[in-house]
Amino acid sequence: MNKIKAIVIEDNTKEREKLVASIKNDGSFELLGDTADGMKGYEMIMDKKPDIVILDLILPTLDGIGIMEHIEKNYKEKQKPKFIVYSSISDSIVQQCVNRVGATYFIIKPCEEQLIIHRIKQLSQCYHENQTIKKENRLEKNFNIISMEEKLDEKRNAQIGSILLDLGLKKHRKSFIYIKEAITLCMEDMSLLDGVTKVLYPKIAYKYDTNGSCVERAIRYGITNRWIEENRNILEQIFAYKVDICDRPCNVEFIAVIADKFRQENNKE
Repeated sequence: MNKIKAIVIEDNTKEREKLVASIKNDGSFELLGDTADGMKGYEMIMDKKPDIVILDLILPTLDGIGIMEHIEKNYKEKQKPKFIVYSSISDSIVQQCVNRVGATYFIIKPCEEQLIIHRIKQLSQCYHENQTIKKENRLEKNFNIISMEEKLDEKRNAQIGSILLDLGLKKHRKSFIYIKEAITLCMEDMSLLDGVTKVLYPKIAYKYDTNGSCVERAIRYGITNRWIEENRNILEQIFAYKVDICDRPCNVEFIAVIADKFRQENNKE
C-alpha cells in the first residue's frame, strides 16, 4: 500500500515534535508538513492534499473547527482528508460540534504517540479501501469512528449485563447502560477511575450524546436504588463484606469493585 500522507497541526511545540518524530520513524508514513498555525495548516492541506491530518482545536489565526469548516466548503478533491482531532478539551458539546464539522476521530490528551499512529493506520486502511465502518449506537451512526477500546467479547459483555440485571437494574434504563459502559471501560483501563469526572464520564457522555453530569447522576441514581432495595446477598457476594444499608458506596467504588471482580476472573481463565 502507498505511504500514508500526513500533516500535523499542533501549537504545542513538544507535542508536535513528538508526533512528527513518531510519524517519521514509521515507514508507513510520508510527512507532508507540520505547523503550529491554523491558517498555515489550512493552506498546507489545500496545497499538499494529505490523507490524514492530526489536528489540535486551539490554534492561532484559525482554530481546528475553522480549518475543518474551510475544508468542507472549499476542498475540491473527491476524497477529503481524514481529521484526527487531538485535544485536551473533553467537553461533550465541543466533541459533538467537532463531529458535525467533519472530524473522523477524537483523541483526548495526553495519549501515547504509538496509539495515535495505530489509529491513523486503521483510518488510512478505510480511506484507501473506501470502506464504511458500521456503528452500533446512535452517535456512531453519524460519526465515522473507530472505538478507542477493543470490543469486549460476547461472553464477558453478557456477564457484566447479567450481574447488573441480578442486582435489579433495568436493561432499558440509562443507569444500566452507563454503569455497564463504565465497568467495560475500566476493565480495559483501571486508570480511568483516577479521573472519573474529567475522563470516564465524558467518554461515556460522548458515546451516548449527553453530558458528564447526566452520566454521573444516572449512575448514582442506579446505585442508590439498588443499595436501598433488595438483593442484599448478591451485593455482599460482590463486595465481600456485609452490606450496610446506610453505607452506600460512591460511584467510583461500585464501578471499581465490579470491574476488578471481572478482571480477576478473566485472569484466572
